[in-house]
Amino acid sequence: MAATDSYHRDMDVFRPRTTGLAWAVVALPLLAAVAVALGVVAFLELGGLPGATVLIVCGLLALIPLSALAAVLRRWFKLRLDADALTVIGLLGIGRVRLPWADQVAIGLSSWRGARLLAVRPVTPLKRSPRRALIWDRENGVLLIGSLDNWSAPRDEVLSALHRHAGTKWVDQLDAPDKLSPA
Repeated sequence: MAATDSYHRDMDVFRPRTTGLAWAVVALPLLAAVAVALGVVAFLELGGLPGATVLIVCGLLALIPLSALAAVLRRWFKLRLDADALTVIGLLGIGRVRLPWADQVAIGLSSWRGARLLAVRPVTPLKRSPRRALIWDRENGVLLIGSLDNWSAPRDEVLSALHRHAGTKWVDQLDAPDKLSPA
C-alpha cells in the first residue's frame, strides 16, 4: 500500500516487496557462512596444503552468494511520486534519482527483454543511466525503471498513482511506433 504522510498530502511511496529482500538478506549470508565453515573444518581435519586449498576454494565459493546479495541490495529502491517528480530512492536513501515530470516527454510502459517495465522518456536523451538499478534503452530513448509487480502495493494501485501524478504525460505503450521519437 502506498504511504501518504500529512505533510505531503499528494505523495505516494511504493516500497519493494519485502519477501525477496528478507530472503536474500538472511539466506545469502548464511550460505556464505556455511561455505566458510566447511572450509575451516576441512582445514582443521586435513591440515597442510590440502586443507589450505579446500579453505581457499570454500572462501572463494562464499563470494558467490555475497556478490548476489550486493546485486540484490544495489537493485533495491523505492518509488516516490508527487506533483513535481518521480523519485527513485535507494537503500538507506542512497542513490536518489529525481525525474521531474517537466523534464519528461512521456511516462508509460515499455517492452524490454519480454517484460513490460515502467519507463520515462526524457526531453533530453541521456548518455547513460543515472543509477545502476535503472536501464537506459538507447534504441527506444527511454529510461527503464522496473516492473509494476515489484512493489508492496498491487499493480493497479501503482498504475493509478502513476496516472494521477503523470497526468497527460502518461501513455500506456511508451514504445509504440508513434511514441518512439520525442515530441
